Amino acid sequence: MITYEDTGHVADTDAQSQDYGTVLKGMQEGAESQNAERKQAGYPAMHLVGWAQPPAYDAGNHALIWARELALEGDPVNGLNYDVRLLGRTGVLSLNMLASMKDLGDVRTAAQSFGRSVRFEPGAAYTDFNASTDKAAEYGLAGLVAGGVALGVAKKVGLLAIILKFGKVILIGLAAFGAAALGFFRKFFGRKDGDEGTI
Repeated sequence: MITYEDTGHVADTDAQSQDYGTVLKGMQEGAESQNAERKQAGYPAMHLVGWAQPPAYDAGNHALIWARELALEGDPVNGLNYDVRLLGRTGVLSLNMLASMKDLGDVRTAAQSFGRSVRFEPGAAYTDFNASTDKAAEYGLAGLVAGGVALGVAKKVGLLAIILKFGKVILIGLAAFGAAALGFFRKFFGRKDGDEGTI
């Protein structure tokens, strides 16, 4: 799935200092917290095993790549959720691939090719950002990993249509998006169930 989201300019100034171990822990907690609801709805539990590929940022191409390994209860083969984010002047181009862990090598090759070959048009590139006129995103690289853009994509395309068309593997991936973002933002912004207002 390839999409573009008008997020605003995502700062990469803290690319070298991101603690993705802590981000992963928050995402895992978010995923586990959703399993009771999943089972009540008739779906098997889903577990975020860990990074299939830890987040890595290519500053030259302004590309962020990472992958998650997902385990679905009762399924003998773990799923793979592979993400590429190409940062632009005022938004993010997203490539998301859902497969099984046995396909990791092929998916990684395809993702790397995508990250190197796609370019924004002149004037829309990351380096064209104008701080005095352009909108800035409300999160940085860790927010992208935790699901910032993916949540927007899921809402726009419609979960039901995706599930009916592509089946169980897509369902696992989209559930991971929501659970990951929920765990991340609760952990880092202090939002608790029942709190009033929005983040």
